[in-house]
Amino acid sequence: MRIDYTGGPQGWAMLTRELETAGITVSYQPPEERRGAGDTALHGVLWVVQQGAAGLIGGATVTGALKAIAAVKARFPRVEIETDDSEMPALRI
Repeated sequence: MRIDYTGGPQGWAMLTRELETAGITVSYQPPEERRGAGDTALHGVLWVVQQGAAGLIGGATVTGALKAIAAVKARFPRVEIETDDSEMPALRI
């Protein structure tokens, strides 16, 4: 599962922390920093590490990731978070 994030640094920190708190293993490179109009925005991609011999992500992992994303969006409504997973339709939150 791929999670794309665009927003402030606090939202990125919260997203990674929420995912890890939910027990979800993620892999990511440091996000790209974009400056403009007095704001700093980050764009980063997180990959949820696939589990199981077939490389599948369990339903509990997907649910946990969606809860983490919802928590970030509730606190930082201006961030953009998109996820695309072959086992569920593309989701833009």
